[in-house]
Formats: sequence, structure tokens, C-alpha cells
Amino acid sequence: MRREGAVIIVCLAMLIAAVAFSADNEWSVSASSRLDPQGDNNYDAGNVLDDNLDTAWVEGANGYGQGEKLRFRLTADYGPGAYVSGFTINNGYCKTSEAWSENSRVRVLSVYINDMILERIVIADTPERQTFTFLTSYYVSKGDVLVFEISEVYKGTTYTDTAISELSLFYSVQ
Repeated sequence: MRREGAVIIVCLAMLIAAVAFSADNEWSVSASSRLDPQGDNNYDAGNVLDDNLDTAWVEGANGYGQGEKLRFRLTADYGPGAYVSGFTINNGYCKTSEAWSENSRVRVLSVYINDMILERIVIADTPERQTFTFLTSYYVSKGDVLVFEISEVYKGTTYTDTAISELSLFYSVQ
């Protein structure tokens, strides 16, 4: 009985390790630009990983932000690497319904690994969490960079700034 219980616990631990989400200690996130802080609000790239819909990364380029990027660099050393299979996103500035409609949102994200385009993903115009699975799982190892580029936007009613409140990766460790 004890041996079977130990095997079950080890198998369960391996399963938990195989289905992971991005976390601050496994991925570093940066952006090509960000909107300057306003009052107590900052719009840093790290906001997409904080599990807080009251914060967001807001790009700071002129216009609607087409071409602006979020970069996720794998900082953990998983030995043989990992496979990224998709992501979840809360599109727009989800702090309030007013903030969401006033700010622009992503319509199409182009996804790259180390400057090689993988896919273009159409994002729905909703603040609800959306889940996307890539056509295939993509191999990454320590130092590789997964890039999400704003290609098209839904225009906000007031601001040209484009926002993403949350973006988490799905990946499995080998």
C-alpha cells in the first residue's frame, strides 16, 4: 500500500509540473513601450502577470499601438526545455467597464518565438478571459523569447492607448 501511495503521489506531482502557467520566477516580461504612470496607476508590462484586472499593460506609442510588443523571456532552466501550447488573455483595461470601452483593445496578436512568426490570433472584443491553443506546441528553452505583437486593434471610445490586463502562457516541462 505504501509503495502504491508513493507512486500515485509522484505521478500526481509530475502531472502538476506538466501543466503550468507563466509566473514571475519562470518568465520575465518586458514591452516595447508603456504609457507613463498617471497618479497611482502604472502601466508596466509586468501587470499582465499579476492576476489583477485592476491593472494593465498599456502601450505608450503614438497612435493605436500597432507594432508594439510584449516579450516573455523564459528564465527558468528546464534542462531539455519546455513546450508552449497556448495562452489566456483578458483583453483591454478591465478595471471598470468604462475604462475597458474608453481604451483600445487588441484585435489581432501576431505571435513569435525568437523573431520567427508562429501564428496570428484574432482576439474577441470582450473583457472576459479568453483561452487560445496554438496549432502545435512550440519548443522553448532558457533565454528564448515569446513575443506578442499588436497587429490590429478595436478602437476605444476615448483613448488611442491599447491595453491588455492579463496574459498567461500554457506550457509543459519535459
